Amino acid sequence: AGAQPSADSTSSPLIRDVREAAAAAFGMTEPSLVALVALSGTQAGKVLDDNEITVHAFGASPADIICAEEMTPDGGIAGLQSVQLYEERRNTAHFHFNHPDRPQYTEEFGPLAISKNATVRELKAKVAEALGLDAADLHLCRHPKSPHLKDESKSLHNAGIADSSSVFVGHGAPCAADESMLRVAIYAKEKETYKARDAFSVPARGSASVRNLRESLVDPLVKWASKASTAAAAAEEATSAGLAAINVDGLTWRRLRLRDGQAGKQFAVLRDDRTLRQALLGFGDGRQVAIQILEKDEELDPEDIILGVRPWKVLEAKLYSPTEFVVRRSKTLGEFLSDLTTRFG
Repeated sequence: AGAQPSADSTSSPLIRDVREAAAAAFGMTEPSLVALVALSGTQAGKVLDDNEITVHAFGASPADIICAEEMTPDGGIAGLQSVQLYEERRNTAHFHFNHPDRPQYTEEFGPLAISKNATVRELKAKVAEALGLDAADLHLCRHPKSPHLKDESKSLHNAGIADSSSVFVGHGAPCAADESMLRVAIYAKEKETYKARDAFSVPARGSASVRNLRESLVDPLVKWASKASTAAAAAEEATSAGLAAINVDGLTWRRLRLRDGQAGKQFAVLRDDRTLRQALLGFGDGRQVAIQILEKDEELDPEDIILGVRPWKVLEAKLYSPTEFVVRRSKTLGEFLSDLTTRFG
């Protein structure tokens, strides 16, 4: 039976009236044996069990569907077919998912059926069970490059994935609520020009300094480089990124120069003394940074500037591509010329 309650709360019928009308339509003498279940709207799947409130107060709108079902005298509302129907047909999500070791195969597993009222944590637990992994070591995303689903207490509805057909599974616990996942690329020379290639992601707080991020990037960079050198598919990626020619043994954070990897920022160098929120406009999940691995240690302070120097061999009529050159603002032109002579001959 379908109920069309009025949008006006003053004229909306009591739930008791709807129950009695349904009992009369069924030819039943005992209205209490009629269960009313909302099958659509914000209260979908819930039983209308309070006879003393109106349908409007319950939360149903004129377009919502309410199902009337006959209960057995001793059965109560447990096992109502209408509730089961809603769960199976209207409130069940089906997810395909990947193994975190094989992120390229986004629909390798599934479909996994779960109620849309379930939490993200419950979904992750089911995924982990199917993969034979520890749920505490995994995080979920909508797709590979989207933010982590950080609040795992949210329902699939509230997390915005209830109607999705797949979910991405990654290694590592989700980042904290006050952290954002930064996408890190390797900035390296390739065929005489510098290019950036996506490598991995790391969590970071906007209040942390650029230096803090440099320090925290050493371990994930070394791990990524190790994985890239041992896995066949990743090795090809490492070579294209220029990583294969770089020795990360004994790497320290002072050899890492951070750049703004967002499109249009021209890979500007990030200064150690600034916070990430100051240095990276629009700081948040998915913000891009790039790592340049230097041959020697570097710590830039506010007195240092980076110039693009283009060597010009006049007699050979050759103008070379720009080379970055760090110089202090207080340096004299004579000292600067001496440094250039030492560097370029």
